[in-house]
Amino acid sequence: MRPKPTKFRCSRSRVPVSRAGFALAEVLSAIVLGALILGVAAIAFTAYLKRAWADQTIAQAESMGSRMAASITAAMKTSSAWSIYPDKASYLADPLNSVSAQGNALVCQTRTASGQSIVILFAYDSGQLIRAQASTTNKTESISNVSPISGSVFNQNMGLVSGGFAIETPVERLTFYAYGSSLHMR
Repeated sequence: MRPKPTKFRCSRSRVPVSRAGFALAEVLSAIVLGALILGVAAIAFTAYLKRAWADQTIAQAESMGSRMAASITAAMKTSSAWSIYPDKASYLADPLNSVSAQGNALVCQTRTASGQSIVILFAYDSGQLIRAQASTTNKTESISNVSPISGSVFNQNMGLVSGGFAIETPVERLTFYAYGSSLHMR
């Protein structure tokens, strides 16, 4: 007689279903949660970029406006003569008979130590404030998105010339003022 075969029992135990892997519901909820987190991060990053662009635009406008206001003040304070005109076209057409107490064009004339005449024209036209210098360098600068604070950019009252303009940015309106009187008025 033959001996009975021995049955070996496997000592491996079955792993419960909850530890065997991920269920479909768990995988889907992880995907949705990840997509939600990425969406919020993308929205926050986009908002940050928009605000950074707006801040940079404001800083550039502030810098240009401040330089233009300082240039107007310096030109008025160092000029030997200045005149205000209704606009640039009136100045170019008839500089002697078009002078007014307020307008959108200011012309300042000065002389260098060597006697050379320098004429600086500040003119507002169609949303731009232009600075043009007639001298050996003939410099021209301009700022866009400009509007007068009152009816016109330049005003004169008892020898004091004032200039006021605003620059529109996507976020806010920046205002700038310049004051001065010519050398012979002081």
